[in-house]
Amino acid sequence: NAQRERARIIVSLINVGAIVLLLGIPILAFILHLKYNKEPKPQFEGKYYRELPEDCTPAVMSVLYNFGNITTRDITATLMDLVRKKYLKIDIQRIEEKGLFRSKTHENYAFVKLKDPDSNLLEHERYFMDWMLNSIGNGRSFSLDEIEEHTKSRSDALEFKNSYDAWSNMVKMDANDKKIFDDSCDTGKWIGSLVGIAEIIIGIFMVVFGGFIGIAVALEGVALMIFALLIKRRTQYGATQYAMWKAFKRFLVNFSNLKEASIPSLVIWEHYLVYAISLGVAKEVIKQLKMLIPEESYHMEGITYLYIGSLMHGYDSFDRIDRISSQFERSANSAFTLASSKNSSSFGGGGGFSSGSSGGGGGGGFGGF
Repeated sequence: NAQRERARIIVSLINVGAIVLLLGIPILAFILHLKYNKEPKPQFEGKYYRELPEDCTPAVMSVLYNFGNITTRDITATLMDLVRKKYLKIDIQRIEEKGLFRSKTHENYAFVKLKDPDSNLLEHERYFMDWMLNSIGNGRSFSLDEIEEHTKSRSDALEFKNSYDAWSNMVKMDANDKKIFDDSCDTGKWIGSLVGIAEIIIGIFMVVFGGFIGIAVALEGVALMIFALLIKRRTQYGATQYAMWKAFKRFLVNFSNLKEASIPSLVIWEHYLVYAISLGVAKEVIKQLKMLIPEESYHMEGITYLYIGSLMHGYDSFDRIDRISSQFERSANSAFTLASSKNSSSFGGGGGFSSGSSGGGGGGGFGGF
């Protein structure tokens, strides 16, 4: 009897402790959310922003906008931005391919080095030029056909993916220099993770001593750990920049409908378009520009990559840029798929201006509790 009574008391204590934990842990999670995970209120609340919020690279902007992630769209945006900055130029090569009954003409786009990367470029831009020119090209130029050929074998695909991963990490390091994300979130991660581990251990002991409610306690510990690992938020500066970039994206999508908005020059639109590529709205921007800006404007001084469209008849400038984007991203995604055929890995999608992952909401999420 005494032994049964003691067991009953133990089970009762386990049940009381379990209830305390099951009710208390969500409160702790809510406190961690408020202190370490909730986004600061942006210091900008406008619906539209008609200028670049910041003159950063499109890839760095993408890290901010997509909450630490980048996609293959950002490769294309980086490439076109280097053309815009006149480190590279685009040469169009018309290649005749002979078929069984007739031949057809194929356009290849070559990117020729105009000047060496210098201190005016960020590390990820310098690495990108070295990667494309020396790993894929001949040191002086590289072409889309060479990129496509370079991603056909699994060994080349693995090399391409490793270079992409290295470039991605450099983009994120360059973005971190801007203090976009709040480092204090690591404290919340540690607190949540340690308490979660402790709760899992307690839950296991409860089950061992006959309190099957310990299963719920252990599962709650797992949920707390998952929540803790997802804790992340932008700084005040990062939150404000994110709000401004969202407003800038709305402007890009709707600028032709804004009656009071003046249309910037084509030189400025070349600058805007590289961000539109990363933001996934380049097609919408191009559709509006086609209606508002005559093609003869592409010959104006200062135009870089949009000018190539008017070099040959029968092709639209913007269609040619879209074709470059599509081929580049298709080759990249083909390389990732081939490289991952025997290894599990993740990457950002792409394929033309309108695809790829989109993005970036607020903090690490509180939906689990």
